[in-house]
Amino acid sequence: MTDKKRYVLDEIKDYCAGAAFPIIIQLVFSATIILFADVPDIIIAVIALIFGEGILFVAYFIFGRKSGAVAYVRSVQADKIRKDNNLPQFKKAGEYAAYKGVVMGFISIVPYLIIHLFYCIFPDAIALEFMVLYAFGWAIYPLKFATGAITAFSMLFALLPVIVHSIGYVFGKNSEFKKQEVIRLADEARAAEFEQMRIEREQRAERQRQEAKRKNKKK
Repeated sequence: MTDKKRYVLDEIKDYCAGAAFPIIIQLVFSATIILFADVPDIIIAVIALIFGEGILFVAYFIFGRKSGAVAYVRSVQADKIRKDNNLPQFKKAGEYAAYKGVVMGFISIVPYLIIHLFYCIFPDAIALEFMVLYAFGWAIYPLKFATGAITAFSMLFALLPVIVHSIGYVFGKNSEFKKQEVIRLADEARAAEFEQMRIEREQRAERQRQEAKRKNKKK
């Protein structure tokens, strides 16, 4: 396998890994909290939907921020390798790029989009309706409240977690950038301190040599 193919495969793995937990959180919240949005009591339904959607978006932001931070650390490490080994073309999978937050977020909603698309084609399929409501209620119920039916426009609502994930991804990078700057400045300060100590040692050694020469001349 060539390095380019290996890099592409590693990138795809990184995208899928970043989307895995958001997919799981969709299924968990749709099958638990958001599922109560279908109960007859409107108050319970609204509370369940608002609370469930809020937690879902917070989770997407957290996952996005974590992915962005990890990707930026990889970028810093890869950049160091490139500089130390004079490899300007060297590319490491998983490095930070703002668009990756969008890609990971979008991959996480692909299972929902596929199932909902099949439901739109086969609206009488009970199994598909069950899967859409049970597994992806977070996307269905907001508009189902307004229309009373499962609508294709819910697929547009699915873009919201993608946006939230993308924001979190950039936020994670910015947060990690500040941490890395603190580390870099601390390293530079230590390096400057060590250099100053080295210079002072050399100066003391030189003074000692000059003093020894003067003593030898007096003798």
